[in-house]
Amino acid sequence: MQKRVRQIVLLFEFGTLQGGERSMLAVVQWLRANTDGWRFAALAPPTGLLAEALAVAGIEHVPFCVRDERGERLPKEQVASSLATAVGPLRADLLHANSVAMGRLAGAAAPRLSLPTVAHLRDIVRLSRRAIENLNQNRMLIAVSQAARWFHVSQGVDERKVRVLYNGVDCDRFRPRPATGWLRRRLALGAEAFLIGTVGQICLRKGQDVLARAAPKVVDRVPTAHFILVGERYSRKPESREFERTLRESFKRAGLGDHLHELGYRQDVPQ
Repeated sequence: MQKRVRQIVLLFEFGTLQGGERSMLAVVQWLRANTDGWRFAALAPPTGLLAEALAVAGIEHVPFCVRDERGERLPKEQVASSLATAVGPLRADLLHANSVAMGRLAGAAAPRLSLPTVAHLRDIVRLSRRAIENLNQNRMLIAVSQAARWFHVSQGVDERKVRVLYNGVDCDRFRPRPATGWLRRRLALGAEAFLIGTVGQICLRKGQDVLARAAPKVVDRVPTAHFILVGERYSRKPESREFERTLRESFKRAGLGDHLHELGYRQDVPQ
């Protein structure tokens, strides 16, 4: 008897290739390599690093945007209607929303869809009552940590629907390797430099400000310490711009401007 192939549609908000997108693509890759009976399609912005990664992975890509050409979010009712229209021809068995925001959208569209919806709770962010109502319309919610589960349940998310599934780590790609010194050479630092790195989008919820506040105390004990920031700010909100500016100013005020090294977005993080 031929095994039934299940069609999973993945819903992405941004065309960037950050932790959430990489994590989901890694899951797809593992399922394809180790199991049978799965087919995937992605609803995502038409261009960007995510679109390129989908093409390389051979995942069907249906262009889908929640923002207009100026980057402004489209009306939710309009987007929910567009989502239902886009999902229909894909004959999906499940719609997986890859973020809290897309989980809200999937929940709002759920009454129009003839399939279950699942949303990923990756971030710890305060939600409005309407947002919680939308999330609770999904069949299941996946939190990436117990902390994320507790936070969202305490806001009113239905605890019966929330399961914890930790983000996996590819222990082959991220295994310890012999030091080569290439990063110190690039930064013109000596072998005695003690490097402390953080990887992630530059934004408040990633906590780079905590590193900035700790830096003076660290340097008091380890004078050769240098701090590596890998990642970029994507939000255009004034508070996000201010967060990035304040982050740099914190190091300068502490006399540690030359101890901060911003590498921006990188494709070679494992190295």
